[in-house]
Amino acid sequence: MKKSKSTTPKQAAKPTPTVYELTLALEGLKEIQAAKMPATKAYEVFKAVRTLQPVAEAAAEAERGLFQKFGKEQDGKLVIAPENVQAFIAEKTALFNRHEPIALPAFDCDFFNDLEVSPAFFAKIAVLIG
Repeated sequence: MKKSKSTTPKQAAKPTPTVYELTLALEGLKEIQAAKMPATKAYEVFKAVRTLQPVAEAAAEAERGLFQKFGKEQDGKLVIAPENVQAFIAEKTALFNRHEPIALPAFDCDFFNDLEVSPAFFAKIAVLIG
């Protein structure tokens, strides 16, 4: 007897988030970190921030390295030399488009119901909505 194939569509695997998505999510979570919320919610937000923080710190350090590599001191500021702009943009884009394998916390949209958040907040944390 022949087995019938399942007609249920398989759910696609969630893509690995980029460094940019993770740093944006961290920015969003930091916006609500000081908000009044139940201790259990504050704990979950704190854990998520602690998970994302090392990625953001590593990206910031790498970005500072790019400014040092391609920049030059001008009037007390570090600026990108015109001849280095293309290379700087290419390397910065590659850095922030890098997919970062990380165990992400997943939040349900209802988690934020009792907090005043903007639509922009949800755009920032989209990678964390599960």
